[in-house]
Amino acid sequence: MSNNEAIDNVLKNKSKRTKAKNGDGCWMKVKNGYKYKKQYGFKADGKPLILVTTGKTEKECRTKMEKRIADIKQNTMTSDTCAKFTLAELCYKHLDVHLSEIERLKPNSADRREGTIRNQVENYPIGSLQVSSISSWDIDKHIEGLISVKKLSISSIEKAYNVINSAFKWAISQQMLSYNPCVAVHDKLTNRFSKLRLKKSVNKEIIVLSDDEICLFKSESKKLCNNGKPKYRVGAASRLLLETGIRVGELCALIWSDWDRDSHTLSITKTRFTAIDRNATDGRKYKTREGEVKNCHWREIGLSKEAEEILNELYRSSPDPSPTGHIILNRAYKPTNPSKFIECLNRIFKGANILDDYGNPIYLLSEEDISGAHIFRRTCATNMHNNGISTLDIAAYLGDTEETIIKHYISTKEKIRVGNRTKNIVPFPTPKIKD
Repeated sequence: MSNNEAIDNVLKNKSKRTKAKNGDGCWMKVKNGYKYKKQYGFKADGKPLILVTTGKTEKECRTKMEKRIADIKQNTMTSDTCAKFTLAELCYKHLDVHLSEIERLKPNSADRREGTIRNQVENYPIGSLQVSSISSWDIDKHIEGLISVKKLSISSIEKAYNVINSAFKWAISQQMLSYNPCVAVHDKLTNRFSKLRLKKSVNKEIIVLSDDEICLFKSESKKLCNNGKPKYRVGAASRLLLETGIRVGELCALIWSDWDRDSHTLSITKTRFTAIDRNATDGRKYKTREGEVKNCHWREIGLSKEAEEILNELYRSSPDPSPTGHIILNRAYKPTNPSKFIECLNRIFKGANILDDYGNPIYLLSEEDISGAHIFRRTCATNMHNNGISTLDIAAYLGDTEETIIKHYISTKEKIRVGNRTKNIVPFPTPKIKD
């Protein structure tokens, strides 16, 4: 290559990026058109807010940039507009800032925070109060009201308080508010949460299915309709949960290549979860995604004879038994999400007429102590423990820590039915019989 050709190449590469007028950003020539970058103010953390648009022409890039700036101006709150916001609106605005500018929240965290705002703030009287009129008394009354709702866990209540407190702190940092009503009751509520956690740890009830309830559930999940088809779409899959103790998200993420018939094992490498779709036009639509298993506890588990029979049953009825096809599909033959799966499980529990301590039917989504389909996970762990398996081996199989297994998964009580009530008793300790 001659010197002139080398110089031409340098100039050519240099011309790909050109600086516009002062304060008007810079341009870059890309493969399919142009990229336009421009700074517009600063983020909440003090770092420059850089806006980027792409298009086939410079005019298209400018049009997109003007639209983005117009949207930001429209959504920018002043101290007057913020004072007129309801508490729920302020919490949602704070969440939107984290999603669109700071990008600090992971999809799962964003999903959980929006759920907290919707369920523990927006649906209560305090959610409709204007932030300028909220006092410390209102915050204290709201939290005490949440505590009085027996089905809410302490962590859920504490998250609600933290979401409210964080929203006020953010508004103050942006000079849109000058007063945080959470400050005056912060120490009181922090001590309250600590005492409640201590009380719950002493009186904690680990709910599992008894042997009779397992038989009822299995019998109901296997029922057929008049046309010979299964009555419940997730019947076989729910029995796989009970047999393996895997999480619902892990079950929904399984594909057929994860099942190794030769070694009789199942690879647990992914999980499915529902998160906010940031590209949605209204900003609050949900999308099911796949990611790493919880705490990165990737594992390959051995299967019992019953678990393999269930997988064979699922394989025979699968509309997509290819190696990349998902094991659990919805009615549209697409991968299902955990929330919909649990809704289907509720129908089986209702049909099996499995009752709680007071003779009422168990519904997985309405009982905090049941906490979703984890009742299968706890039942599996407890049965393993009762059969003499060490807690370390149980933790490895379920993909969790030994401390979590001991504290949250193994029940030392035994269910017995007395009249129309179920009693949880601690049986007289006897040594386990070894084969």
